[in-house]
Amino acid sequence: MGVDVDDRDKGFDRFLATLDVKGGETIGWHGDAQPYPDGESVVAVAAAHEFGTPTIPARSPLRTYYDSGGAKDLGDAAAKAMRQAPLGTGKAAMLDAVGKAGVDGVRKTIERGLQPSLSPATLANPDRDPRGIPLLDTGHLLEQVAAKEVER
Repeated sequence: MGVDVDDRDKGFDRFLATLDVKGGETIGWHGDAQPYPDGESVVAVAAAHEFGTPTIPARSPLRTYYDSGGAKDLGDAAAKAMRQAPLGTGKAAMLDAVGKAGVDGVRKTIERGLQPSLSPATLANPDRDPRGIPLLDTGHLLEQVAAKEVER
């Protein structure tokens, strides 16, 4: 039993070709992020929290943002930028707007707090930020989230 698919381009592929949209924007922690003062990699810390480890539960700022309306925010930012961009600057304006919206959204997601809450042992640390918000203790991870244009 087979399935026939009729794929009709109603102009979207031509539209993308006029914008020269071959790349994209990544939002998160990249290899050029500044390490923690003790030399620990921000990318490694972000990955540990994004996916979890045997000792750290997953607290995903990226997926939480995206799943809680981030996809719509990014689409709205792209559409607004395309409407307002001077002729010939659409791709750059769109990528810039999407990047800024995504970075802002991920930062706000972290600031609101992620689940699960911190463990009692972590909260008992006297050197810890008394607000007890996961991923916000030093603010370094928050400061290092960035958007980066990539070619595809």
